[in-house]
Amino acid sequence: MSQVPTDEELFAGALAMPAAERSRYIERACADDSVALDRLTALLDSYDDAVDFVAEGCVEQIGPYRLLRELGEGGCGIAYLAEQLAPVRRHVALKIIKPGMDTKSVVARFEAERQLLALMDHPNVAQVFDAGSTPTGRPYFVMELIRGLRITEYCEQLRLSIAERLQLFMQVCQAIQHAHHKGVMHRDIKPSNVLVTMHDGEPVVKVIDFGIAKATQGPMSEQTLHTAIDQFIGTPAYISPEQTELSQRNVDTRSDIYSLGVLLYELLTGHTPLDTQELLSSSPEEMRRRVREEEPPTPSARLKSLELSAKDVQGDLDWIVLRCLEKEPARRYQTVNDLLLDLQRYLRHETIEARPPSVVYTLHKFARRNRAMFAAMLAAAIFVIAFAVNTSIQSRRVAGERARVEQERRRGAKVAEFMLETLSRTEPFGYAQSGRPETAKELLDRTAQWLRQDTSQNPELRARLLASVGRAYRRLDADDEAVYFDRQAVDLRMRLSGDPGDLATVEAMTELAYAHYQIGDLESSERVLQEATARVQRLGAERSLTNVKVLQSRARVEMWRTHYDAARKHGLEALALARELAGPRDLLVAQGLSDQAIVLFWLDDLPAAEQTAREAVELFSVLPKLHPDRLEATGFLAEALRERHKFAESSALLEDLLNAYRTIYGANHRRIASTLDSLARIALEQRRLDEAAELERQSLECEIKMGRAELSDTAVTRTVLAAIQLERGAYADAEVQLRTALAVFEKSPPADSPQKAAAEYFLGVTLLATHRPKDAEPYFQTSMSRSKRNGDPDWRVARAASGLGAALYAQGRTREAEPLLVDGYRTVSTSDADERSKQAVRNRVVRFYTERGQTDKLQALTNRTQRLAAQP
Repeated sequence: MSQVPTDEELFAGALAMPAAERSRYIERACADDSVALDRLTALLDSYDDAVDFVAEGCVEQIGPYRLLRELGEGGCGIAYLAEQLAPVRRHVALKIIKPGMDTKSVVARFEAERQLLALMDHPNVAQVFDAGSTPTGRPYFVMELIRGLRITEYCEQLRLSIAERLQLFMQVCQAIQHAHHKGVMHRDIKPSNVLVTMHDGEPVVKVIDFGIAKATQGPMSEQTLHTAIDQFIGTPAYISPEQTELSQRNVDTRSDIYSLGVLLYELLTGHTPLDTQELLSSSPEEMRRRVREEEPPTPSARLKSLELSAKDVQGDLDWIVLRCLEKEPARRYQTVNDLLLDLQRYLRHETIEARPPSVVYTLHKFARRNRAMFAAMLAAAIFVIAFAVNTSIQSRRVAGERARVEQERRRGAKVAEFMLETLSRTEPFGYAQSGRPETAKELLDRTAQWLRQDTSQNPELRARLLASVGRAYRRLDADDEAVYFDRQAVDLRMRLSGDPGDLATVEAMTELAYAHYQIGDLESSERVLQEATARVQRLGAERSLTNVKVLQSRARVEMWRTHYDAARKHGLEALALARELAGPRDLLVAQGLSDQAIVLFWLDDLPAAEQTAREAVELFSVLPKLHPDRLEATGFLAEALRERHKFAESSALLEDLLNAYRTIYGANHRRIASTLDSLARIALEQRRLDEAAELERQSLECEIKMGRAELSDTAVTRTVLAAIQLERGAYADAEVQLRTALAVFEKSPPADSPQKAAAEYFLGVTLLATHRPKDAEPYFQTSMSRSKRNGDPDWRVARAASGLGAALYAQGRTREAEPLLVDGYRTVSTSDADERSKQAVRNRVVRFYTERGQTDKLQALTNRTQRLAAQP
């Protein structure tokens, strides 16, 4: 996009970076030129030596801050490099109002900037440390010293790819979205206010200078910042059309979105949409007219005019930029999050929301600007069209094309007619007979029925519709319908693309594999994923976002099979690839982190599970609060917190989840049942046994009402309810629940699972408590063997062994029982097992030695075990 940077430019860029990061910066900038790297390294070494002999003179001291040198000037303030002397010593940036600029309006603007910056708390916004006034009354504030380059200079000097530039730009968007969330607009987004610094070898964006920002809500909105006649607030090349109005009444957060579009345009092309120098040399009225009316070329057109390659920009990125640069705010992205989501879709090669403006809209804008010319052109167009139509009638080829277009029009009309008829069911006059609007499920069923009966849609459109319907059914847990429509989508994609097909076919296969996974058909899911993996390899697309989805699906299947090491391997591979291709904050990364949190949970690495789940939830926070993926990640975090006995935080998250799921799904849904189960487990840990039993019973009833009585998830719920009933002494109900659960586990894959082993263990406990040790023995034995085969944590195996020892002791088989009881006690007591399991194994060994009068052995065993537990 520009010339290769000179040594002088790279040297200046390195000096702008933190000292610890300069070497890594020039290494990246000179990756292909070892000679230039050697020259720049020598220059930096010489500079460092020189700095050791030169001390910057003290200009002035303000409070605990010694001013070292001027960094730059803004509209009304001067920024200094300063050294803070107390209470800590560090370099900071101190901004103070200019001498002679202390008019009432300028002081108000400076005070506004100081207050606005204090609101910010985001890693991509410069942090404010302090504020005050000089002895002469000039206000100042102290902020984080940012050593870095303008974002445009950084991208050019390191010759970043389009994807790398977009990752930096997305950090800018996140900072501006944070400001908007705080009720603040920036109003002057431009390269000089967006710096890139380095942290641990990674580029980090910092947005600075909210000096002309305007609060959009709260007390700050009352502080009007006035300007003189014909004076702009902002920089002409970057301001939105509404910012050219003197009243500024129509300026809102969408004005920042326009400026973000200008910045993105410049990152892609090296130029602003409207030439900066031409704008500055124009009269105020001409400048306003150009900003309001002049349509810039697309980024790809600008690159072509400069005889540069436009293939990486042409298409979706053109439309994303132009959506930001719409003259009318209502046609731009309405929030920065909307822009972020479209950029993420682009990086994942998904369909973006920004589309080309319609012909009618384009003509309307042209007509408003050129009324007389438009009238003349319209008359000419009517004449030309009439002539063309008359000529086309004589052409057989055109007649055939007209027939094809008519066929497509009819297909489109059918789709439109169906959609209009379906939407009418949501309006009052459309559901007068039934007395209520159709539910989302009923509307989805209507769409599905139409797709089954009418196959005349355009094949590409039909394939997308089939996949969308399948995905929607899966969200509603209508898994059989999801499998049907995903299978149809795969078949159609394969007919369209052939072998090895394309990535769209692989994506459809990934959706089908997930649908099979949801109904527990792991064999079919694995078979589809193997075929998808083979196609990825034949296409040479191993390093694609589509392959990320394939790897994530393979990890889920392995996790369901309790192959946790394999699940973690595939998951980590997918996570690394997603971060590399889409960036560290992409939603595919969030999904990968969420999956990893579950694997870590089952591997009993609870601190890592909690941390990973928190990272996933933070990344998913860009989605709406009721988005299923965001809610699911929050649920995983709540589970990790519960296992770590952080009950207050876990309960708060679970209560919010319960309300959200009831809002989305109504009274009965598997996610509601799961949340009730988690709340019941917390109540059990806190010994609120009656409440725990009631919550778990509600969870079970929810599962049964959904027709899921024969699924393994419901069997797990019965096992938890039985464990609670055991604590309450309700042994009969516990036994009924456990035997029912084991009958379901016998018919549900996989053959071995931690949940099945747990049900066998608790049934053994129940039988032992009701004086049937001989009946309990085989259940403890089977639970112990199954946990070993599963590769479950050692304490789960030891817990079952302890139960087996208790059953043998109750039968008088003392010699066989003792080693099982002792080893079980040692292993469980020194592990991360829950407190109830630790108490159970202790009670068994205490009873064994106490009843036999061997309290000395008991004391010695207890002492040894406590020493082992105390070891790091």
